[in-house]
Amino acid sequence: MQRLLGPGVAKELTFAGKRIDANLAKKNGLVNMVTPADKLIDEAYKMATELASKSKLAIAISKRALNLALRGGLENTINFEP
Repeated sequence: MQRLLGPGVAKELTFAGKRIDANLAKKNGLVNMVTPADKLIDEAYKMATELASKSKLAIAISKRALNLALRGGLENTINFEP
């Protein structure tokens, strides 16, 4: 949350126990998608189907590269990528 919103906003929300609605969370990059409750299962199934159709190896490698970039910086990511 600190990386997306900055430490000041993250602390304010955390310390004050403030709640934010789904649309504000999406606007600030805290969630990827907002969908009405009655469409939630359909949207989740659609996303799961899309991901399942992709190469498992490609997703695993991409996930590892993205996680390394987040934690370890550019050098680790460059060393990992083929």
